[in-house]
Amino acid sequence: MKTQRSTAPTVAAGFVTGMMAGVVRAGLNTAALLDHAGIARSVLHQPTARVPVARYAALYRHINTLLDASITGHEIREQAPPALDLSRIHFEALAQRFKDSRHKNTELEALKAAIRAQLDRMIRLNRTRVDFVEKFETLIERYNAGSATIEALYEELLALSRSLNEEQQRHVRENMSEEELVIFDILT
Repeated sequence: MKTQRSTAPTVAAGFVTGMMAGVVRAGLNTAALLDHAGIARSVLHQPTARVPVARYAALYRHINTLLDASITGHEIREQAPPALDLSRIHFEALAQRFKDSRHKNTELEALKAAIRAQLDRMIRLNRTRVDFVEKFETLIERYNAGSATIEALYEELLALSRSLNEEQQRHVRENMSEEELVIFDILT
């Protein structure tokens, strides 16, 4: 009489053993997990044993559920902080703060972000100001290429900020509205 072999797909017991090694490192109870999935604990000691794929998948899903439940998240702010208003910055004090700072890269990134925000606002109002964007990008590219020190870039960005502030006030000096200044810039 022939014995019937199961045709259900199986995986090598080594997959279960490997998964259990990770479970031990995570501090989970291996015996309870194996019992939950219907896998005999003795399988871990039989390298040639096979485990039905359905039971292996049940073990995998249960471990993922436990791990997912153990992860906690942090609340993420919906909005970024408001952009700095560069027109209210005391540039000499800012330069001195940078010289004294132990976090120059952070200070530089904050200034770059403020300038980008100001450039975005200015370009939305008057597209002829694109030369300021090109100047900004050139300064950053020179620094990234190693042609300028962080201190030199910071000083140049402060100078650019002053120029941006002057440009934002130009319509007042020219006795024009922002819209009139756009037309003036296009025509000249």
